[in-house]
Amino acid sequence: MQSVSGVFYRMALIFRCPVNSELKQRHDRLFCEYSESTSCYGGYKELCGFLQKYCKANDRILTAGCTTDSVNDDLYDAGFHSVVGVDSSESNICSSRERNKEKRPEMHFVVGHGLKADFDAESFNVLIDRGELDMLHKDCLSCERTESNITEYFEAIKRVLKVGGRYICFSFATEDILDKLLSYFSSGWFFRVHLLKPETSDGKSVILPLFCFVLTKTKFSGSSSQSLQIIEICLGGTENIQRVNSFSDIKITLQEIQQYFVTKKSLEKLCPGQHVTVDLYLASGNQKQRSDPRYSMTTVDLQGASGKNGKFAIFIVPQGRETEWLFSSSEGQMELTSNAGFERVVIVTLGRGHIFSDMDSIKKELSTKVMELAPRKRSHNAQVPFLSIGEDLGNRVVLHEGNSALSGDYVVEDVDGDGGQKFRRLIFLNNKNVVQSEARLITDNANLKKSKGKQKKKPVNSSNPRVDHGYLACQHHRVIITGLAWIEDFVTTGETKKGLIVGLGGGGLAMFLYQYFKQLSIEVVELDPSISEIAKSWFDFKEDERMKVIIEDGLKYIQSKESEPSYDVIIFDVDSKDTSVGMSCPPQAFVDRTFLTQVHSLLSPSGVFILNLVCRNTTLGGP
Repeated sequence: MQSVSGVFYRMALIFRCPVNSELKQRHDRLFCEYSESTSCYGGYKELCGFLQKYCKANDRILTAGCTTDSVNDDLYDAGFHSVVGVDSSESNICSSRERNKEKRPEMHFVVGHGLKADFDAESFNVLIDRGELDMLHKDCLSCERTESNITEYFEAIKRVLKVGGRYICFSFATEDILDKLLSYFSSGWFFRVHLLKPETSDGKSVILPLFCFVLTKTKFSGSSSQSLQIIEICLGGTENIQRVNSFSDIKITLQEIQQYFVTKKSLEKLCPGQHVTVDLYLASGNQKQRSDPRYSMTTVDLQGASGKNGKFAIFIVPQGRETEWLFSSSEGQMELTSNAGFERVVIVTLGRGHIFSDMDSIKKELSTKVMELAPRKRSHNAQVPFLSIGEDLGNRVVLHEGNSALSGDYVVEDVDGDGGQKFRRLIFLNNKNVVQSEARLITDNANLKKSKGKQKKKPVNSSNPRVDHGYLACQHHRVIITGLAWIEDFVTTGETKKGLIVGLGGGGLAMFLYQYFKQLSIEVVELDPSISEIAKSWFDFKEDERMKVIIEDGLKYIQSKESEPSYDVIIFDVDSKDTSVGMSCPPQAFVDRTFLTQVHSLLSPSGVFILNLVCRNTTLGGP
């Protein structure tokens, strides 16, 4: 058999982009415009690696549609002689028969649409579909056919394939097509999908990603049995096949790849002020390595000026510094781009849970991939400058990963700061550019105890870090402390005072008050029990007779109190999970006038109420 080397999408890294409805609509429009010709599905040269992997020389092969191009001919010439082509066009069939009657006498062609030709049951080992399913879907969109035609097509595939036979479908997989494939072939079929990026037969680069679905029939195909589900994905040609947990994982991954291709098209031109974020994932590895981005890249186009240093550059953010304003906010990123002096800067942050050896290895890994984000008119021979803050990659050690039923996935990590300082952070991954809690670490030689339960062990070495409760990492906590000066005789009398804090976080504010104001007895109300466990296990938060944590909704806790002076200070330091309101802290109910009246009634005559208010919607501020 002739061996022909295919051109595959072999890669260690692959771009993906979060799914949104606008990008999905743009993808579907491009699909309708782009998939008119079979050339966009690649020729035999581009597809032979897949065809030779899943076809054997003695297999009986049925090809659906596309009889006018040379793929069937090339299959035959490569040693696959038992090939039958089916096409709805009688003229196409006649032309193919005439072209092959002498050179390829064992090849047959049959007229039929959607496999409605008269084939015996279980008479083929392989069915190759190069755009036929996509064409049926487009016919449905134009009302030439109905959804039932696609179901009939799938039923015909199941009927003509032998047990162990393979349906090899090359498709651009719009959401509707993908849903139909996932729905029909989820029952008793072995399901595998490859990502391709072949060149077209005319040598042009494709606009949309092409997928190869390999669906293997079993004796249970069509049954409702879930025990035989084998779901696999391969993002590197025919190599590095990975098992996935569910069909929803397949759908999300494929759609994020499609979204990136649509996004990439919009990056061909410079657009002043534009911010676009894409993620770069490993194409293979364990489940966690593949599910968490190795790099996140924000493309920023300079606003209102030409780049004095050039058109395009890459800026690598050291580990642990990605939450800083300069790297995480739109305003900071634009300032960074302006200071760098390039028309477009790609700001790269390094993913948690991945290992990076040094700056040079990162540059080497990214040097080819980042060119996909360059403006189209930029010379590909020009050297791309890599920028950073020195050559230090920074250091980030993930100590613990967990999930809160209320707040989602989170990590606790130690990072290096300026001047050799180290900090411990709590970050919720649904907003990974925001530090929920931070504490400075200091070292001594005392051994730290192991965490209880299922928590990971804390690092033990000759200079174990511990939390410095005398340091307030958050600026607003320092302002809160100065607010205590409004309490009459708070320090001088030595009388016992009582405080209420709504919102625990890592416990930094509460422990500072506990350490420096010995006369203060503190109640902390925290809604999320996971936060309390994190504070105790990782931020050295401690309870005793002066420090109590109540796990309850702060709103209800205050509403349940009798209206009598109970506290000398009440502090709200609680965030809001409602992103639809332009107020990050506190939840809107906490600033309701009736509720604030209740808060006032709980304060002593000289008591102080301190509120951390973060409001980005100016209309919420009142007149």
